[in-house]
Amino acid sequence: MADRASGQRLSERYGEEIKRAFETDSGIEQKPFYGPEDVAPHLDERLGEPGKPPYTRSPYPDLYRTKMFTMRQIAGFGSAHDTNARYRYLFEQGQTGISTDFDHPTLIGLDSDHPLALHEVGKVGVAVDTVQDVIELFDGVPLDRVTVSLTINHPTPVLMGMLCLAAESQGLPWSVLNGTTQNEPLKEFYAQKTYVFPPRPALKLMTDTLEFGIKNLPQWKVLSVSGGHVRENGANAIQEMAFSLSDAITYVQCGLDRGLGIDDIARNVTFHHVIHMDFFEEIAKIRALRRMWTHIIRDRFGAGDPKNWRFRVHVQTGCENLTAQMPIVNVARTAIQALAGALAGVQSLHVNGMDEAYSIPSEEAMKVALRTSQLVAYETRATNVVDPLGGSYYVESLTDELEKRAWALIKTIEDRGGMLASVEDGYISRLVADEAHRKQRQIETGQRLIVGVNKFVDEDVRHLEIFRASREMRERQLARLAAYRAARDRKALAKAVDGVREAAAKDENVMGPIIDALRAHATEGEVMGALKDVYGEYQPETAY
Repeated sequence: MADRASGQRLSERYGEEIKRAFETDSGIEQKPFYGPEDVAPHLDERLGEPGKPPYTRSPYPDLYRTKMFTMRQIAGFGSAHDTNARYRYLFEQGQTGISTDFDHPTLIGLDSDHPLALHEVGKVGVAVDTVQDVIELFDGVPLDRVTVSLTINHPTPVLMGMLCLAAESQGLPWSVLNGTTQNEPLKEFYAQKTYVFPPRPALKLMTDTLEFGIKNLPQWKVLSVSGGHVRENGANAIQEMAFSLSDAITYVQCGLDRGLGIDDIARNVTFHHVIHMDFFEEIAKIRALRRMWTHIIRDRFGAGDPKNWRFRVHVQTGCENLTAQMPIVNVARTAIQALAGALAGVQSLHVNGMDEAYSIPSEEAMKVALRTSQLVAYETRATNVVDPLGGSYYVESLTDELEKRAWALIKTIEDRGGMLASVEDGYISRLVADEAHRKQRQIETGQRLIVGVNKFVDEDVRHLEIFRASREMRERQLARLAAYRAARDRKALAKAVDGVREAAAKDENVMGPIIDALRAHATEGEVMGALKDVYGEYQPETAY
């Protein structure tokens, strides 16, 4: 009987043609084939040469022939000691840069012993409460030779200050620090949602860090403007482009309003995006973003140094695309996405672990992910030629179309009063929610096929060994924090924290007072608490 039923299913499936929608992930209609008539005139002007404006083809003339993309796997879990061990492991496996994820309490400026932090310490990133944590985090990591990325947003002033003091502990001047802080306050309100302050104070603090970086950290990039988080929250590629560029426009204008020079500002702006499964659309997206940023920073804002017109981008493979079902298939997904990133000419790459639909990645999953980057870099030979898809009728047509639609959305945002106004009134959040709903309905109706989820489903469920933060790790962190608090000069501490509060109340740059407070052994939560006393805390409203 079972054989007959199986045979019936095979008979029904034999010769079955799977219905597909012939459009890109963002809804751009796809023709059966493309020719010269599909590419607008004056293509040479829109392309330029690699390493020359408008940088469509590449920000650098030789790209990976001179320097391979940085392999920057994100690491962050447990305590600083745990994450430092992961750094060392990844470097032993061939990683070439550091990227740090922080736990939820750190992201929202709470110490590990705060009641709200109880079950979140070290769970989705590293727990950082004190300067001592950051010193231990980078123990054995030469901060004058390794580029570091800190995925931190509203608490950026505190973490930047901690990093400066960690450099001092290695006997290094601040000026040698090289890397990025994400420091992207607006996207917290419509994407990641780890906000602390209301939008306007958050922008003020971002500008404080920008001014501080320009004056003290010549190699550091203060901003890594992120389209990646909103894409993972349900936005499409066009929205990802428009929102990140609109955020960047806002941040540049904040710097100018502070009296900072445009080239100093532009040098500090980098970008963070994601690569999803629509192979050609993702490549075209990065190419279009490079061209658009050149026009924004050169033509709109008047930056004079061509080096500062470059769109420099770190990309991550798509978390939204990872499935809990058949997680081994995620290795194939991330390999395809990593190849797209390389063909797009990105500067830095993180490949997700196969198990990240469940938790932050295991050590084994991270090794496989790093090996995927290395395979793309050194086995495919796709990195031997700059912009190898340049000139493709389809890719050039798609690059132009994405650019056109992204400009249109940017104009809509600016006609509404700009990105800040559109964040404050919930417009951006509504667009993202609508797009996320559209995608989910497509999955549920079968219009959007996901292997192992709504098509080619495998009933053989295999369980992975996944990461879980241990109670013992949390207890060690709490004991460490308690000992740190007990050893302080309370009078000096109170005076230094009051200095942060006073600077904020006077609308002064808070970076100097924050570093003074950290020298007096203030914790992250104590410094953030002083800032919240002045700026308040953001209270979200319903988007609809």
